[in-house]
Amino acid sequence: MAKTPVIKPFKRHIRVKELPVSIQAYSTSRWNTLWMHKASLLLNIAGALTLLTGFLLPASVQALSLTEDQEQELIRTMDSPQVTEIRRYIDACLSDQLDDPGYSYPCHATGMEKGFTIKEHPASDVSGAFTVIWIQPFDYGGQVFTVLFTDPPNLAVGVWVYLEGGVSPDVRSFMARNWSEEERLYLVNDLGKYLTDQRFTR
Repeated sequence: MAKTPVIKPFKRHIRVKELPVSIQAYSTSRWNTLWMHKASLLLNIAGALTLLTGFLLPASVQALSLTEDQEQELIRTMDSPQVTEIRRYIDACLSDQLDDPGYSYPCHATGMEKGFTIKEHPASDVSGAFTVIWIQPFDYGGQVFTVLFTDPPNLAVGVWVYLEGGVSPDVRSFMARNWSEEERLYLVNDLGKYLTDQRFTR
């Protein structure tokens, strides 16, 4: 496996560790076409981090500062159907109110490799607000949203959202980033108000 590249969000360096490349496939009709490309998804999202939906950010800032137009674009992202569904799904999972309990992944699953379900984490780690720090299109449809939770330990998670029928967002995976506390704290410090201002979190 090729080494994950060193990424440079600004002038500082953080290294994103390699993500696991194996994930258990499910036999239901919803999941039986996914096993071949889940590994490639995990490798793709381990590449260079582009903060806040790909904005070109100043290299010399100490904390992130977006223009008014960029802030409005971020707000539109946070108000998008996909992000709204991420928030709804997490809340439904934690309150045992999934629309279809027969499809419990990625809320919970028996025998799933660690790092791929919501309920394996303490509820306090995944129930709070989050912001979106990265969006990547996925070759097999939908997008992967990397979200950073505002409350310690500030988990970073990749959430795959697929548009059913090209219309209805459907949360299909929840993959915890294997980033160290130092790496997450780096992002928390640089994001500054974008983790505390409710306009930019959900």
